[in-house]
Amino acid sequence: GRVTQPGVYQWKEGARLSHYLPTMDSVQLNADLDYVLIIREVRPEFKLKVFSSSLRQIFNQPNSSYDFLMHPRDTIYVFDGGKQRGIELEKIMDQLQRQSNQVEATRIVRVSGEIRFPDSYPLEDDMRISDLIRAGGQLKESAFMFEAELTRYVVKPGAPRRIEHIKIA
Repeated sequence: GRVTQPGVYQWKEGARLSHYLPTMDSVQLNADLDYVLIIREVRPEFKLKVFSSSLRQIFNQPNSSYDFLMHPRDTIYVFDGGKQRGIELEKIMDQLQRQSNQVEATRIVRVSGEIRFPDSYPLEDDMRISDLIRAGGQLKESAFMFEAELTRYVVKPGAPRRIEHIKIA
């Protein structure tokens, strides 16, 4: 991604995200400091698990909850702050789609509307709406910030898909 020294680095016990991206000099100009992905292979199935973080939060508050403990074979991806994320996310989204089945739902969410980068994004454990807005590059200036709608598709094996519309004020 938008880092100054891309490559493969040795994993060290106890290393956090800030070990690999310690300062603003670690990222290129126009990098998105608010949405960084950590892609982890979970063994023994080699399924992907995706986490997001904020380098801005790490730089401002070292050792915060945003400064993830890294695992062997983790991949860090820093996005460009001024381009669509679709092409860069496509490989991750394809892998998440392929690892879903009738028992395990696809771990993908979508954000649309008055957002800078409307698209599909990896669903993270305990993901909040604010995390999805951060993934989409934040709201546009034209966004009406006093109301939103969340549409949730509830999928259970052997049952029809149910749709929930939730107003957020």
